[in-house]
Amino acid sequence: MTTKYIVSKGWEGFGDRLQCLSYCVNSALRYNRSLYVDWNDTIWQEGFYRYFHFEDLPFVTSDKDIKYSTIYPSFWKHKLMLPANAWVYDKKNELEFEPLKNLHYEDVWVHSGIGYREYDFNRLPKHLRLNDDIAQEIKARLIDFDLPVVHLRGTDRLVSESKWVELRSTAPTAWVISDDKALVDRWMAESPESKVFSSTKEGVTHFTEDVNKHEMNLALLTDFFAIASADTAYALNDDSLFFSMARLLGRIGGALQNPLLKKGNVCKNF
Repeated sequence: MTTKYIVSKGWEGFGDRLQCLSYCVNSALRYNRSLYVDWNDTIWQEGFYRYFHFEDLPFVTSDKDIKYSTIYPSFWKHKLMLPANAWVYDKKNELEFEPLKNLHYEDVWVHSGIGYREYDFNRLPKHLRLNDDIAQEIKARLIDFDLPVVHLRGTDRLVSESKWVELRSTAPTAWVISDDKALVDRWMAESPESKVFSSTKEGVTHFTEDVNKHEMNLALLTDFFAIASADTAYALNDDSLFFSMARLLGRIGGALQNPLLKKGNVCKNF
């Protein structure tokens, strides 16, 4: 029997990536397809399999392992190895991917990393795993938080002053996680007894061009697990998928589980 595949492209933020990946995992299991995750885009850049692998799910780690003659959406026919980047927004109509609603029989299905997705976060943690070396690195950076965690999402989001005041009132002293140095500086100026956790240490954005990309990815993952594992955490922006997905997976338990992240008091919600 010829193997059929699903390709999950990466684009947008980490929360979006997990939602799209969850949809592709569900589709792979439902339709007995092998999964290939392509996060070789300009945001993630270092590739998915340097950080993650799957258990109890057929997958391939190289696009060279995919043999096919037909593909859906047809846009990818001669572009399967093309990484998803900002151009995907202009091509959104050509990249529409809804095989669960309109079943297609092509050899390969490709999700562009944007647009439609159905996600099941009770299932994703059963299959997605951190690689052991990455888990060790993250575990070494995590702490047992003695204060609430606040996530200051800035960068491409406007900051609501009323929300800022509310958050300052709710968590006057906190561990700060952020990708926006200006917000970190403001918080610490108003609350010098707070502490900065972000693995970037200075609250430097994860998208700074002159920072080693692998180090940036580790910092992002460490921040994600820190938010997931904290007993109490609050977000400045309610629409931050990074925050909401971390808390959701933390509540479910076993989120991206790895034995190295479940020992002692570190990531105790996992």
